[in-house]
Amino acid sequence: MNYYYPTLILLIAIHSHVFASSSLMKLMKKHKDIQHSIVIMDLNTQTKLFSWKEKRQLTPASTMKLLTSVAAYENLGPLHRFKTELCSDTPRGKKIKNLYIKASGDPYITNSKLWELTTDLRHLGITEISGSIVISDEGFNIDNSDSNRVSAKKYSRNAYNSQLSAFAVNFNNYGVVFSPRLASNGKPRISFDPVGLNPPPKIKNNLKQSNVKSKIKLSRKTDNNTDTFHATGVVGVSGLKKIYRSVSDPLRAAEQVIKPMLSAVGIKLGGRFQTGKLPNKCHPIYTLIGNTVHKNVFAMNKYSNNFVADMLGLLLSDSDIKSQKNGIKNMKSFLHKKVGFKNSFSILDTSGLHPKNKLTTEDLGKLLLFASNRHRYFPEFKSSLAIAGVDGSLKDRFRFSPLKGNLRAKTGTLQSPQAVSSIAGYLYSAKKHSLAFAFISNSKSSDIYRLRQLQETALQKIYRDL
Repeated sequence: MNYYYPTLILLIAIHSHVFASSSLMKLMKKHKDIQHSIVIMDLNTQTKLFSWKEKRQLTPASTMKLLTSVAAYENLGPLHRFKTELCSDTPRGKKIKNLYIKASGDPYITNSKLWELTTDLRHLGITEISGSIVISDEGFNIDNSDSNRVSAKKYSRNAYNSQLSAFAVNFNNYGVVFSPRLASNGKPRISFDPVGLNPPPKIKNNLKQSNVKSKIKLSRKTDNNTDTFHATGVVGVSGLKKIYRSVSDPLRAAEQVIKPMLSAVGIKLGGRFQTGKLPNKCHPIYTLIGNTVHKNVFAMNKYSNNFVADMLGLLLSDSDIKSQKNGIKNMKSFLHKKVGFKNSFSILDTSGLHPKNKLTTEDLGKLLLFASNRHRYFPEFKSSLAIAGVDGSLKDRFRFSPLKGNLRAKTGTLQSPQAVSSIAGYLYSAKKHSLAFAFISNSKSSDIYRLRQLQETALQKIYRDL
């Protein structure tokens, strides 16, 4: 037996590791105008393979959602479901007076859940709600003072800045659908999802049809409680395109969606939607069972849904009145006591939208290792991350790289007041090593494209050499 063979293998492995570390070090030093931080961990040995400025506090953008995910799994449970209770000030019968919705903060009430709700009400024999539909959010103290959400009440070109509310429909977003089929005015058709919003928002359609790929600019402006969508650009002939924009008023948006659904199943509504308190005696009518925490985490991470992230953070609150402040306090306590965060960090929201959030890659690495040892939810957590070159926020990145299909990660991007690009998750290397990694880049003089190029170059080195 050759006793030198194992030693030779070990020396080759050490040399390869040293070479990879040296190569990464040179890459980090080369870009002095960018604040970098990176850490790479071996999942099998739970040890650090490489780090650069891992204690540097940087703005993490949406990689903050990784913290929210693990805190939600630990404190709420991966299979926990949110329950929204409905009751009335009159006993259940064919005709009831007011229908009260006791908001639960469920972040994931979408069209399919609302069809389930309205059809089940009809199955229960209800044919008329003579009064109003009253949404009660007495158990919540929600702060929408973030500048992104304040401005979105009047004007929006995005979906990520939707208002938070204890009862929300479709993440408080409008789905706007563009069809190459020409309308009577000779322009591409614009409609809303679900079909039949009542009353529908107004539309200014300045679109043209083209044989090229669709390229549409869509904004919403709100004046005197009236939403107007302005669309410019071209709609390709290849098929439908759907774009999401935040709503200006969650209550009005809920009415626009639910009212026509009630009508469609044969339930007449006499009044309007409004907010209010539950009556002293409210007769139980129905309970809407929501999706699991895991399905919420999947939507949050795969597509970087800020609404779900900030609502899950709020739902971590253990006070009688749920608030973001108390939820963040509980999340920070969990990260210190259970995950072992040692560095000082700043959490101002749980989505990563706030530019003054601060985090280190050292702590992000600890979180990824911690999650990898939680067999109760790790498979689901990992599956919620975007797959390089395949889906989610990484669908259009790494498509022609060996990292395609071998990397799962949460990404983060901010463009103001500085450029922020971050990426953190798990990687299966060419040498068949399972790695955890976190990479954050902040710069006041560079752009997002350059930050991403640097990160992708580094990750390809890691894939090849470690």
